[in-house]
Amino acid sequence: MNDLSRYQTKPGKVFRHGQEIDVETIISTTKPKRRDHLFAQVPLQLAAKVAKLTRAHQFFVWIWLQHIAWKTNSRTFTVSNSELTQYGISRKTKWKALESLETAGLISIVRYQIKAPIVTLINTST
Repeated sequence: MNDLSRYQTKPGKVFRHGQEIDVETIISTTKPKRRDHLFAQVPLQLAAKVAKLTRAHQFFVWIWLQHIAWKTNSRTFTVSNSELTQYGISRKTKWKALESLETAGLISIVRYQIKAPIVTLINTST
């Protein structure tokens, strides 16, 4: 059986087929769960500008990887040079960032000689 003690009801009226009907609305009395993960929406163009000003290009690559994972709804995707050049990130900076992130255990990379690498974000919940 379901424990309904955490709910209360509130009387109300609705119309159905032109007739007024008395109803009771069920309301939860428990507080919503506290979220441990906080998020910030940042326009990528602005993040790229700040990365350039603060010389944090590699950090921008991390933000961009998170965006691509969200956009593709996948933790594995290709990372081409052309996608990052529109934000002022060179291929050399991209590779330095990817190598640093891989060393830190945040991503894994499948490298190819001619094709773009395939990156997988590693789930770190800290």
